Amino acid sequence: MHSIVLGDAGTNVLRRAETDYLASSLGGFGRLGRVVVRWPLLVIVFWIALAVALFVLLPPLAKIAGEKPPEFLPSDAPVLVANNAMIKEFNESDSQNSLLVVLSNDNGLGPAEEAVYRKLVDNLRADHAVVMLQDFISTPALRDVVTSKDHKAWYLPVGLAGEIATPAASESPPTSPARRPRSAT
Repeated sequence: MHSIVLGDAGTNVLRRAETDYLASSLGGFGRLGRVVVRWPLLVIVFWIALAVALFVLLPPLAKIAGEKPPEFLPSDAPVLVANNAMIKEFNESDSQNSLLVVLSNDNGLGPAEEAVYRKLVDNLRADHAVVMLQDFISTPALRDVVTSKDHKAWYLPVGLAGEIATPAASESPPTSPARRPRSAT
């Protein structure tokens, strides 16, 4: 039987207690501490086995999140209400996953920038993830609408497949990177 000393180990010994009594008097934490000190390798093996068992038995978090995705925005959020109104008025696909590409040149837009715009539009139209594109190439009447007032930028609304913040949406980025057009000098 082992004993420990509580207090000063010199002449002022407060009390001697046997370790069995001390561990049980501290409750579950005392017994747990005693097991950890006596068999540390067993405790390490237990934690490793528990981690492996949880990894094998529980499904990945990404799978669970994909099965029951929460709403990114409430259905009455102003941005979604406006987006739905735009989809309805322009008879576009029902995509709530949209982005706005801006092509700009501080020196103004010219034929070189329009060639970049046309190439970008062609690449986006070929991309399976793009379900809506409002460009002035296929709809010339939009040219004034998508051109900035100072004629230094073009805006290109793009609709992507999938709802916002769903696995389908995160798998559908456009393959063509938007580049800032440079003026031909």
